[in-house]
Amino acid sequence: MNNGQKHIGTRYAEILLVTLFVIVQLFCWKKFGVNQHFDSANYLQYSQGILQQFSLSEEHLFWYTSYALFLAFFHFLNLSIEWVVAAQVLISAMATCALYKFTLRISPQKWDASIVSFLFIVCIKIQWWNNYILTESLFINANIIFFYYLSKYDSFSWKLLRFLPFLVFIFFIRPTGLITVISFTFFVLYLVGKNKVKLYQVCTFFFIIGIITLLLANQMLDDYNIVEPLQNGEVICGVSQASLSANVPKIRIEFQSKLLRFAFFIWDNPFYFLKISFYKAFYFWTTFRSDFSFLHNFLSLTFFLPIYFFALFASWRAKIPNAIKVYILTFIIWTFILVMVTCVNWNSRFLAPALPFVFILAGLGMGNFISTLTAKMARVES
Repeated sequence: MNNGQKHIGTRYAEILLVTLFVIVQLFCWKKFGVNQHFDSANYLQYSQGILQQFSLSEEHLFWYTSYALFLAFFHFLNLSIEWVVAAQVLISAMATCALYKFTLRISPQKWDASIVSFLFIVCIKIQWWNNYILTESLFINANIIFFYYLSKYDSFSWKLLRFLPFLVFIFFIRPTGLITVISFTFFVLYLVGKNKVKLYQVCTFFFIIGIITLLLANQMLDDYNIVEPLQNGEVICGVSQASLSANVPKIRIEFQSKLLRFAFFIWDNPFYFLKISFYKAFYFWTTFRSDFSFLHNFLSLTFFLPIYFFALFASWRAKIPNAIKVYILTFIIWTFILVMVTCVNWNSRFLAPALPFVFILAGLGMGNFISTLTAKMARVES
């Protein structure tokens, strides 16, 4: 196939992806419209308070300031919440383009970018958040765009610090923005490499950031008890499972820090923690729910299990720049760790931000598998 044919093939693929994106968004609009969760009222109220006197109706909303500012922009212009959904869809389109361009840049196989973008577009468990007045859509897509610009650096530069305002913005979209901070830190530290002078300077800088981040994380937990749900056998948030919590595990109450309480809970109850973590892992990664329909669970398993297989395959076999792999794996692993600390959300809200990074690995894995299979078939025919 010559370059002209490849270019035409790429253009056709892009047109098909754009068409598919529009179809999926129209489907979500028809299915969900503008959807308000019980948290939506708090965000809307906080955004109005920002415009009036920068007041907080509840202290924990401080950690959602970026999303409140996002909503305040529409309040300021007297635009309805339908415009919020439209903006979230537009940002999602930008994130899709970022995923496509990123994969195109690092992969020699042109279809890899199409596979990654296709998986992102057709995953309704990601796309439906565009229709919710919640932090998920902005958080998911801002993380993709942030990663796209960050991934252009293959060596350390102090210019990376210019991304700090964007990083702060993401951090304050929702508390799980802490994962983005951790991923950015690992990415930069890897780029520093063996340069001992820079390594000392950067490690000192990020050590300070790490201490501040840890203190902030501990402060965030003031409004959330991470030990009690674990003790009650909560795999799904708010749903206690008597079979898991029949023998009430030990809990230490002498520590004010909830992070310390959690650490000692694991120390005192290792087998219980492993058991409940197994259930969390299954429900988290498969999106399987016992109360959901057979069709939902079947489709979830059929969709996600092959994706995870190819993502693991790519982690070992695909030629991905190491710094990029460090960022992607750090983001995915820390998302999972956070769920182990808390619980699995009923609607897979906690999984959704990690899925684009899983799709990158899966798309590269699928592309690598297809090219290997095609090469073997060609050799057999010859």
